[in-house]
Amino acid sequence: MLARVPLYGLGEWARGWVPALLGLEPAQVAWLHDDRLGRALDRLFDADRQALLTALVVQMVKAFQVSLTQLHNDSTTLTGHGAYEGATGKRVRGRPTLVITFGHPKDHRPDLQQLLVILTVSADGAVPVHFTVIDGNTEDRTTLDVSRLNLPFRLHR
Repeated sequence: MLARVPLYGLGEWARGWVPALLGLEPAQVAWLHDDRLGRALDRLFDADRQALLTALVVQMVKAFQVSLTQLHNDSTTLTGHGAYEGATGKRVRGRPTLVITFGHPKDHRPDLQQLLVILTVSADGAVPVHFTVIDGNTEDRTTLDVSRLNLPFRLHR
């Protein structure tokens, strides 16, 4: 998502950086290709991502004394080009898929399908505390309800 290149272009993109900046040894850059990344994404899909995120956020909040008394929530659309036959909400390997569909994207491109990306950050330093991607036809106004966010921790007033 950050590099805005297709998976098959990952190796070429990585060669433009100093390997150490990517946490790699020079010889490891050749390992970055779409087959390997595809397998890693399959494993991530199968993983308990909520538990992974919860553990990370709890540790970060404690270690850096991040205040959770006020949060900022923002969403944006992620547009897709192409066919997404598998993105219909059906279950794959026991997990539901997202629904990528037409809606009202923020970039005003109704000809493209979309997903909704939501990022919630702390007010003190904009530290990310929650991230999720939801179905593309979800109304933005419904995402501002904190109870709908399914945060990996409880908010206390």
